[in-house]
Amino acid sequence: MPRSPLPVEHPPESLTLEPYWKQSGRWPSSGQSILANYNADSITIYMDVSKVIAERAVKKQRGFRVGHEPMRVYTSFVPMQAYTEWNTKLDPPHKLKYQQDIIAIRERRMKPSRAVYENNNNNITNRNSSNSEQRRTLAVRIERRIFDHWIEIAKPITEEDAPYLDDVGDLFHGTEDFNGWVFLDGYWRYHMYEKPDVAYRWVNDVHPCLPLNGARPQQRLARQSLQLRLHGDMAIALDRACLGVEDITPFVNEMRTRLTLKQIVPDLWTPTESPYPAPSFKYT
Repeated sequence: MPRSPLPVEHPPESLTLEPYWKQSGRWPSSGQSILANYNADSITIYMDVSKVIAERAVKKQRGFRVGHEPMRVYTSFVPMQAYTEWNTKLDPPHKLKYQQDIIAIRERRMKPSRAVYENNNNNITNRNSSNSEQRRTLAVRIERRIFDHWIEIAKPITEEDAPYLDDVGDLFHGTEDFNGWVFLDGYWRYHMYEKPDVAYRWVNDVHPCLPLNGARPQQRLARQSLQLRLHGDMAIALDRACLGVEDITPFVNEMRTRLTLKQIVPDLWTPTESPYPAPSFKYT
């Protein structure tokens, strides 16, 4: 069946869309709620990744994790964009080159070398290069049974845990162990810490508005959305549970432009979401 025409130039192929104002009127106004785009068999999660990881994931329809790096995922589109500043963050060239080298090493297309880490460290001050690349938003469709298992075993993030669990994503941070080398002093402290396979915390949902730099503060809502961090076997399982990956950054850019120009939400369209039934989840 052909897609219905929408007043959106770059609609995602894998998601249905609705006006934000229409959806928000039927969502809970307060309390904890897992808002998500889902059907009988699958659910969509969102990830903020670099251009290198996004291109690899779209090509392979998996592969957003290439080693032991933990990952942060969201089920709700607007809170995720508020956290990632609507894809306005940039990755410097040295980081992207470093990621390409690490992937090549792990795929055995390149020999391990300490120079990979040293070159990255030597270029770490070059963060404002004109060749920096915009970060990407991936919409990842996974099996509901996998997501339900995450919810079943998830443990809350405490203030004590936060320093160990907050540093997640695709940064790599030079912590790779090549032929017995460990390049970062904090490696063992970080990796010997007993991290839960799935950690969660509730974050306040926000009224979509721009800019996010304090000129127009975000309006925090009483409703709270779920943020998950995946580690170990659960992060690896994401590849196996993946049913499809789409880079929806062009859509994010279009919606960000609408917010930037008009600073109102009537023209904002977002993926269709509704409260997800998770009876086994312990709301706190």
